[in-house]
Amino acid sequence: VSTQSTGKVVAMQVDAEGKIKYDALMRQGHGKDRIVYSKPTDLLPKTEGADLEKPTEDEVQKSTEETRNALEKLISAKISAALPNKVAINANTNEPPKYVRYTPSHQGVAYNSGAKQRIIRMVEAQKDPMEPPKFKTNKKIPRGPRTLR
Repeated sequence: VSTQSTGKVVAMQVDAEGKIKYDALMRQGHGKDRIVYSKPTDLLPKTEGADLEKPTEDEVQKSTEETRNALEKLISAKISAALPNKVAINANTNEPPKYVRYTPSHQGVAYNSGAKQRIIRMVEAQKDPMEPPKFKTNKKIPRGPRTLR
């Protein structure tokens, strides 16, 4: 029984400057179209081509206007959500809030921040959708009595 090493011999390749192309060793066993980065310069971005031209003034104006419109839309949505009039009408009942004038029994600077009266807005409390049910409905109900035929 003899053991033979089955190694592949790769032909030495030279680039245009006469330097040895060592990436031929790295490409061994891979397809032709596989990209192999063998030098640090391969990782640097390429700066050739017309796709890196500066944009024209019209393109800058268009892009600026689109960005401004998108930002204004986002900001207006955030501001309108934070306004207090959104809470005024409840989702379940379309009733406007009720205002109640409250006069505290203790009058004075030390109580109630020195206010003589307060106006309180009464709004229906919003129901939490994640709150568990208050009443258990899964109880077994006994059957009624059997009837004879």
